[in-house]
Amino acid sequence: MPYQPKPARTDAQRSLRALRVDARTHLTERILDIVEQALDDDDPNPGHAAARGWEEILAAFATAGVRLPKPREEGEDEEPWRE
Repeated sequence: MPYQPKPARTDAQRSLRALRVDARTHLTERILDIVEQALDDDDPNPGHAAARGWEEILAAFATAGVRLPKPREEGEDEEPWRE
């Protein structure tokens, strides 16, 4: 089969790619802000700050439209496809 170059990206494809990069950058900055805030929290129990920070991070992912994998149940195999 002869070599066939990929078609050039359209302006819309380039714009969509730029928007995705901007969204990832914004999400990363938001997560770093949440972590920094949790570390600076004066709560005597650091677990409380960590739990609040984790909830905010999950909310940031949801707001950005990122689908996270479903958490495993206790006792569930890590790799169920390997039997």
